[in-house]
Amino acid sequence: MNKNYYLGIDIGATITKFCITDNKLNVLYNKFFKTNKVNNIEELITKIKYYLNEEFQIELKEILGIGICAPNGNFYTGNIEHAINLSWESKKINISEIFKQHFNVKIVVNNDANAFALAEKYFGIGKNFKNFVLLTIGTGLGCGIIINNKLLLGSYGNAGEFGHTILYNNSNRLCSCGKYGCAEEYISERGIIKTYLEISNSNNKNLTAYEIYHLAKNCNENALKSFKKMGQDLGKALSNLILIIEPETIILTGGVANAHEFFLNETINIMEKNLLPAFKNKCKVLISNLINYNYIGALGSLIPLRYDI
Repeated sequence: MNKNYYLGIDIGATITKFCITDNKLNVLYNKFFKTNKVNNIEELITKIKYYLNEEFQIELKEILGIGICAPNGNFYTGNIEHAINLSWESKKINISEIFKQHFNVKIVVNNDANAFALAEKYFGIGKNFKNFVLLTIGTGLGCGIIINNKLLLGSYGNAGEFGHTILYNNSNRLCSCGKYGCAEEYISERGIIKTYLEISNSNNKNLTAYEIYHLAKNCNENALKSFKKMGQDLGKALSNLILIIEPETIILTGGVANAHEFFLNETINIMEKNLLPAFKNKCKVLISNLINYNYIGALGSLIPLRYDI
């Protein structure tokens, strides 16, 4: 007898993750592979279909719906648009229509940070708040916004590009978007690397954020200074965000957020310092309790299939 499943896919700049759930969104299977191992969407679909058939023994007709999240995924159009962080980027990829050529089911597309925010709302500590902002601090700086229990999409589906707000004028840090001084050039994996290299006067191009984290764990002065600087930058950015949106809480997730012991106190201090009196000591900054669930973006991408977002 055929079973019914949902397929959630999180296409990241580095890793693509997907999960199989039942109709209550309980995760049954999950898998990942490197995004740069596929050259286009068709190859990505072929790889996922292989795992469905060969590893999980799931027939395509058993899939009831598909959720997809990706950088610059657009809920309204079903496209990935100007995804500069994807190696097979083009100006517009109609990913929903391409998937429909292989799966004759309903398909929803969303920005990756929006999917994380939805997962936080339905499965994480976001359940406790009507108004919150979810920040993903990883390869870049993503932002999903929940207002009155609903996802803020904006007029054209592009709301929440917080990482590309300008943090520093006259910056020498060129963002992948083509601008200088974007927040994600300071608050992200590559941001912490650039800050460490500047402080250390080093040109080690092979250094990773994970290595800097371990240096900080071992009390390396330059690593600690780098995280402190990132914490200050994040605090400054959050104060601006709070003055505009006034959320109950800001929730941090992503690989860099795992190093919160080295920057969170600094973030909160700078944030509070830059708030107007009416806003002070109200907005909490919390670490997601879903931070180490690798498939959470894929799971969040399925929520619009089951709930009114």
